[in-house]
Amino acid sequence: MGNSQSSETAAADPFATPNSTEPDLELITLYAVNCMRFVVNAAEDTFRLSDPTMREAEAFCSLAAHGTEIEAFTIRKLATQLVDEAGIAPVAHVCERLSVCQSPAKLRLDLRGRVVTSEAAKAVGAILLQNYSLAILDLSGIVIKPEALRVIASALLRNHVLTTLALKRTFVYFKAGVAIANLLRQNTTLTLLDLGYDGIDAKGAKAIATALTQNHVLATLNLRGNRVADEGAMALAEALRENCGLEILDLRANMIGDKGASAIADALRHNHVLNVLRLGYDNIDDKGRKCLELAARTGLRIEFVELQPGCVGCCVCF
Repeated sequence: MGNSQSSETAAADPFATPNSTEPDLELITLYAVNCMRFVVNAAEDTFRLSDPTMREAEAFCSLAAHGTEIEAFTIRKLATQLVDEAGIAPVAHVCERLSVCQSPAKLRLDLRGRVVTSEAAKAVGAILLQNYSLAILDLSGIVIKPEALRVIASALLRNHVLTTLALKRTFVYFKAGVAIANLLRQNTTLTLLDLGYDGIDAKGAKAIATALTQNHVLATLNLRGNRVADEGAMALAEALRENCGLEILDLRANMIGDKGASAIADALRHNHVLNVLRLGYDNIDDKGRKCLELAARTGLRIEFVELQPGCVGCCVCF
């Protein structure tokens, strides 16, 4: 009876094959689908894991290590609000294994809205420093101590793999502009940066603008809901004259007036790369709007969102 039970357990476990040199990929896949909390999109070869254990992470990596074509992993923390070092360990394991087997899969770590401990921040920093296959990092709205956030920020300076970084509502209580400017000056891989609602003022916008004159890799920058005002908008306008990489810029809800709008409009006449500019919920009147309208060119979409009676927001494009 006991022997029968142990043999059933061995058969159900894809790794309990001591007499075999290669793991059973069919059993691993079955184990993954039945035991792991993730969704598989077969059409796009993408996988999403939710709070994986180390064993689940190992099963998952085996698929990539033995030839299964996977375009993207997403690891998301759902079960608990608190993310500690143990919670990051499976992520680090996946990153390392994918790097070792040279998998082209892109890994996304989603920690949105979680409470990140100092130990977890150090673990995330270690992943970034190793330049593993972590391509997308979403830290939007995380609760974290300033010193722990600085650990991640420092690691980002030496990372050359990450392509997407979301920090919406993350730096709201810290001085983000200068830190982000340092990152943009040194980074050569980030193509999308989300800094929405991060409390960035005119000084921070100036620092970011200066960095944009040296960074021509970043393609999408979201600064919505900050406080760049006319002074910051004018600095960003000067950056647009020199930058040849930015394609999408979101400046909605930034207290920008006609002066800032006019400066941006003038800069757009010298910029032939920007494809989408989003403005609105600001202090831009008819004069500023007219300048923007005249600056619009073929290939440039200026989206102007404004409040109107009877609707939450109306988008006017020109």
